[in-house]
Amino acid sequence: LVLVDLQCSADIDYSADMLDTYHPNSSGYEKIGQTWFYSMNSMNSAPILTDISDQTKNEGTAFTTIYLNNYVSDNEDPDAYIIWSFTPASPQYLNISIGNQIATITPKDANWNGSETITFKATDRGYIVEGLRKSASDQVTFTVTPVNDPPVILSQSINLSINEDSYIDLILDYLNIEDVDNQLSELTLITQSGTNYSFSGNRIIPSPDFNGNIKVNVMLSDGKLQS
Repeated sequence: LVLVDLQCSADIDYSADMLDTYHPNSSGYEKIGQTWFYSMNSMNSAPILTDISDQTKNEGTAFTTIYLNNYVSDNEDPDAYIIWSFTPASPQYLNISIGNQIATITPKDANWNGSETITFKATDRGYIVEGLRKSASDQVTFTVTPVNDPPVILSQSINLSINEDSYIDLILDYLNIEDVDNQLSELTLITQSGTNYSFSGNRIIPSPDFNGNIKVNVMLSDGKLQS
């Protein structure tokens, strides 16, 4: 049971806020209602959040799971009753899920790099009155630093045929290539030794008088990594 002292707390102006000697008018009732609200609202304090650290990971590395209970305290509610949410509700680059007060964060695209800021929000039960729920928020920035991926030769794009005792110059267009970091113009085709041919640069010279199929060994370089 709580006594709300309207006489001293509501700031009633008895010349302007009273309908008659005993009854307030609309402005008087508004002041009374506001004073009652302040009293009820003060029964529930907002959760207190400590800072959730930003995370920076290399591309292809998982973010650290966040145990949200480690970052919240509330005078009226135990951790189990705190409701967690996050904004934006649909992040642009990250998948975020919260279950059992544990947040799991993964990039939507394994090859994405950059930063996205997420606001985590902790909301209590409102103590006595659900409408008096209170919240606290903390922003966390998740950063993915780029890592160079090697180029990949997926397949040969066309069949190649030459006459006996002739030669052929290999080019990138003869291959189906994937590189998430580099343009085709930034890649270098490198011929390697094999059977029934010699080579100069990327010019393939079959052995004299040879006819049949030749498997030429090649790889790609992006200047740092090779396929």
